[in-house]
Amino acid sequence: MDNKISFCILGGDKRQVRLAQSICDDGYKVYAVGFDDIEFEQGIVKENLDDGVSKGKYVILPVNPVKGNKLNVVYSNREIYIDEKFCNLLEGKKVFTGLSNTLVSANKAFKNIDLLDYSKKEDFKIKNAVPTVEAALMIAIRESERTIEGSRCLVTGFGRLGKAMSRILGNLGASVSVSARKERDWANIKLCGFDPVVTERIIDDLDYDIIFNTIPSVIFEEKALKRMRKDTILIDLASLPGGVDFNKARELNLNVIQALALPGKFSPQRAGEIIKETIYSMIEEEGL
Repeated sequence: MDNKISFCILGGDKRQVRLAQSICDDGYKVYAVGFDDIEFEQGIVKENLDDGVSKGKYVILPVNPVKGNKLNVVYSNREIYIDEKFCNLLEGKKVFTGLSNTLVSANKAFKNIDLLDYSKKEDFKIKNAVPTVEAALMIAIRESERTIEGSRCLVTGFGRLGKAMSRILGNLGASVSVSARKERDWANIKLCGFDPVVTERIIDDLDYDIIFNTIPSVIFEEKALKRMRKDTILIDLASLPGGVDFNKARELNLNVIQALALPGKFSPQRAGEIIKETIYSMIEEEGL
C-alpha cells in the first residue's frame, strides 16, 4: 500500500490503541478519535470527530462498535451518538468494523454506508481464537483450586474457538469432552482424541470441573444449571446473548463467568495486530 494512505481509528478499547500504534509503525498516517485519555507515541494525531473522519481514507471502528445508542468509546468522556449526523459523516468512506449487524440494528442508515466487517473474515476468526483460549485458561486457573492437567473439562461447540480450546486443553493433560450438534463433528471430535457429546443431551452428564461454552445461544438453562456441581466453573466465551441463563445461575450460587472481549483485555497488542493484518488483507484483496 502507498505509505501516504491515512487511517482514522474511531473509538474502541486497548485493542484500538495498539492498532493505531501498529499502523503508525508501518509508516502510515493515523488520526485517532475518542482517545482523549491516551498519550500516544509520536506520529499519531488526536483529532475531533469531523476532522479525523475527513482526513482518514479508511475509518476503523471497534470490534464491538455499539454501546447502547452510542459508539463504544472507552478513553474519552465525549460521547459519539450513532445518529443521522454520524452516519452522514461516514458516507463515502471505507468503514472497517466488527459486528456490522449491530451498527445496522442501531441505525438503519448504516445500510447505505460501505461497511467492511473484518470480524467476519476467516483469518480474523482463526487468529483471534488463540488469544481467546489463552485468556480463558488464565481465568480457569485463577478460579480453580485444581490444575488443568487431570481436570475433567467440557467444551460446548466445535467451531473455530471450540476446536482451539479443546486442542490446547488436551495438550495440557485435561480430560476433554466436546459437544456438537452434527454427526460429522462427533466423528471428528473422536478422531482428535476427545469424547464426543451430543449438545442437546449435555444435561445427561454435567459432572465436570470446568466447562467452556462457545455456543451463542442459551443451552445452560435452569434444568441444566441445577444438575451442575456447585464447584464446577462455567466460563461463557460466546458472544451475546451468551449460552447461560445468568440470572438463574446467580440464584443457584454457581461459579459462572461471562468472559467477553478477552483478547482486548488480556492480549491487546496481539489483538490489535490481528485487526490490522485482517484489514490490510481486505484492502489488498478487494483493491480498496
